Amino acid sequence: DYQKLPSDVLKITDICPEHDEKYIVYCQNHLQPCCITCSLEKHKTCKDVAKLKDVIENYKSSAALQDLEDSMKESIENLMKVKSDRKDNLKAIEADGKKALDEIDNIRRKINQHLDVLQENIKADLGQKEEKTRKKIMDAMSLLTKEETLMNNNLKTLINVKTYATDLQAILYSAKMERQVHAVENRLLDLIKDQSCSESKINIKIEPSLKRFADQIKSFGTVEVSTTPSTVVLSRRKEGEAQLMISRPLTRQIEDINLTMDKTIDNVSTECYG
Repeated sequence: DYQKLPSDVLKITDICPEHDEKYIVYCQNHLQPCCITCSLEKHKTCKDVAKLKDVIENYKSSAALQDLEDSMKESIENLMKVKSDRKDNLKAIEADGKKALDEIDNIRRKINQHLDVLQENIKADLGQKEEKTRKKIMDAMSLLTKEETLMNNNLKTLINVKTYATDLQAILYSAKMERQVHAVENRLLDLIKDQSCSESKINIKIEPSLKRFADQIKSFGTVEVSTTPSTVVLSRRKEGEAQLMISRPLTRQIEDINLTMDKTIDNVSTECYG
């Protein structure tokens, strides 16, 4: 079962790859484990450093890991909500298109045969704009499906990490997943903000004079696609809850750690040989 973990998790060990020394402390500022050399060279001024063993102890059963899992599930739920909304909109514009075509046909039956060309023009216009609108929605659904698949796969991996990985592997992979969850949520918000998920509606405006004077009509009408802001309400966890917080003892800066004398050795001798 341990082999079910992805390669980037299996590669995580308690040895620093840069200095070939065992990790001793954990830097909360950079979310990184550090060996002694790393601590002195790169994290001397960091203000949030703790013993690694204290940080990772019982991490897989911690609230922090559970919060991350809940956050990933929430992201998947949000993706599914928007995807379902896009699916409903797809059905709505199909109904709008049919309604528009019905109205076109009803008007067409009341007018002269010479409007055949104009009728075909308006149908083509309608078809093009309906297809363009469908494509816009389908593209959004494709992106949502991709993000949903990514988050589902990540959730499965997280559950395996939670079950089989070491505490060190779990905390490092969790930090990576935390960033990915935020990235997915930001992309989802961007998708909504750029109107990719705006509610689309197709309307047709029949030329008023068409019903009165067939010989005065220059076009069959216009096809318009209107949009309204998405009404999907995303689930949002309370501010700060998604942050990766780890219960740990009081932390100190590297430069604040002082050495204390344990014993002295008297090296004074009256007899020296060399």
